[in-house]
Amino acid sequence: MRCAWFAETGPSSVLTVGWQPAPTPGRGEVLVRLHACAVTAAEVAERSGAIQIALGERNIPHRDGAGVVAAVGFGVDTRRVGEHVWVFGAASGTAAELCVVPDAQAITMDPSVPFESAACMGQTALPAFDAVFGDGGVMGLSVLVLGGATPFGQAAIRLAHQGGAQVIATTDTPATAVTAMEAGAHAVVNDGAPNLAAQILSELESGGIARVIDADLAVHADLAAQVLAPLGVIACVGSSRNPVLPHAELAAKGARVEFIQPRLMPQQRRVAALAGIAEGLRDGWLHPRLAAVFPLLRIRDAHDLCESGTAIGSILLETGNS
Repeated sequence: MRCAWFAETGPSSVLTVGWQPAPTPGRGEVLVRLHACAVTAAEVAERSGAIQIALGERNIPHRDGAGVVAAVGFGVDTRRVGEHVWVFGAASGTAAELCVVPDAQAITMDPSVPFESAACMGQTALPAFDAVFGDGGVMGLSVLVLGGATPFGQAAIRLAHQGGAQVIATTDTPATAVTAMEAGAHAVVNDGAPNLAAQILSELESGGIARVIDADLAVHADLAAQVLAPLGVIACVGSSRNPVLPHAELAAKGARVEFIQPRLMPQQRRVAALAGIAEGLRDGWLHPRLAAVFPLLRIRDAHDLCESGTAIGSILLETGNS
């Protein structure tokens, strides 16, 4: 199979595209012929060495993608062959024509859904669904999405909007503000504005924010504590460093901080998340904004764009037409 890999960390020039033996599915696994895979900042950081990983001789990057089940291992229903699926958490890497994942990590999707729309669900819509709906419905509640123009932020906005919440987002430029509004935000506040907390609260009719969706708790903990309503929740999917929490403010409000980890999602919430994502993909409202789509042979360009921080939307690789 054709794939991309790196043998050492460094700039995008460490990436090579070539040929490797195709993987075979083991017990409880499926083999997926990929059509597209997602390029994310975390995985680019693994290639650069900013995030340390155990290196092998040839490390195929990326973990999410979409394609068609080509074969199944022992114990997997053979009727899965031919299914259109999106995959997440693929340890074998998805910057390749083929990948192997556990059966439960190949999620059936409607054949009408474009592979490009589904390829990035694992690190956007899946954690976003749990961040938004982890405690139940949000109809009539206020939800603040910090960083609303990122691929994850856009997914969170779409889900919260569809769930009937009043969605406020923060972004950093007029262009990213437009993106957040197009995703369904009712109001957007520039995150560099003075008195940011007051500006966010001014968008509400009364009270505070019921649920804050955040991808960098170390940066936003103080802001979240200021805008939370009593008994509010901070749903955190990441942090750039160990956060220092404003305990007094959070405790006075009876606030909770939830750390979102999709691989540990309870079965009932996982079922609900996958059903909601399937509906959103089928009906079109969860389709992501695509910043760029590159052929696999241009994976270095895709990584460079991701690292530049200028892309507004998801970056994909076409793995089936290289």
